This record gives sequence, structure tokens and C-alpha cells, in this order.
Amino acid sequence: MLKSCLVAFVVLGCTGHLVAEEKTPLDTFLAPVLQKAALEAVKGKTFRYDEACGRGSLQFIDPEKNLSLSLSGTRLSNDVLTGKVTVTGRVKVIGKLRTKDVRVDLDMELPLRMVATVEARLVKEKDDSYVRTRVKSLEIRVHQDRLTAEQRKGTIPGLVDAVCRDNAPKILRKINSSVPAKKLFE
Repeated sequence: MLKSCLVAFVVLGCTGHLVAEEKTPLDTFLAPVLQKAALEAVKGKTFRYDEACGRGSLQFIDPEKNLSLSLSGTRLSNDVLTGKVTVTGRVKVIGKLRTKDVRVDLDMELPLRMVATVEARLVKEKDDSYVRTRVKSLEIRVHQDRLTAEQRKGTIPGLVDAVCRDNAPKILRKINSSVPAKKLFE
């Protein structure tokens, strides 16, 4: 069960601003395991997007060095594991991005910060047990504190933030519909 919950948290965490909740013992226990799983989930992989906001790809740059993951407020109650996953890292974005007013071609590195509130529920059906995972909230932003001086002068980080903010409900629905229940004890 623990492994399936961890996989669910990583999958959704990597797909998030201020973490105001207190650290719990579960956060301390799960964070190193999730960090390792997150690295495995993104290392060498290219994530493609083809939406109304544009088309292209992004890839985490040197995730062993640049990707960090933290948990806060993790709780286990009534067979439901909930918590806040914060992932930061540098990504290479290549493609087109557009809002209703602006269209730009991108080929740049950006620091991103993603915060997701995630729920993993243990469900029993007949003789099998499953973990059903759902992202309750998601925020993807350019990590302003890690922009270069040149990037701070440009308009691209603000455009990326606007596109992420405007499309957050759609991204959230897509994530939730694409994550199947994970059978335990296969």
C-alpha cells in the first residue's frame, strides 16, 4: 500500500506557492522516498503539451542537481493519505505558447515551482484493494526567485505564469482523468 501511495504522490506532484503547513512525521518519512521516485519519473523524459495554449515540450534539466521535492501537512486518516507536494526544478521549454493576446516561440530554460494538494484513497472492491489518487489543487508558476537577471527583464516568465494560471483547471482535470486506480499487492 505504501509504495502505491508514494507512486501516486510522485506522479501527481511531478505533473505546484507558499507551503504554510507544519511538517509532520509522515512528511519526514516520505520525503526522501518521494524525492528518489520523482527523479526516476522525470530523468531523461520529455513531456509534451498540445493544448489551446500552445504546443511543445518540456524536459527537466539535470534533475539530480536541480529537482527538489518537499511535503507538508501529510495526514493519514480513514484510509486517506493527503498532503501538499511542492516540486521545484529547472525545465527546458521548446515550442509555442499563446494567450488570447500574445503568441511566442519558446526555446529557453525556466525555473518552475509546482504545488499540488494530493489525496490518495485506499478502496476495497471485492477481494482487491486499490489506491485512487486525486489532485485537489494545483499551481504551476515560474519560480521568480530563481530567474536570471536577463529573464527578469523579459515578458516570457509572466506569460508562462498567465498560461499556467488560465489553464490550471484543464490541467487538473486532465491529470485526474489520466491517473488510474493502482491495484495493491499485484
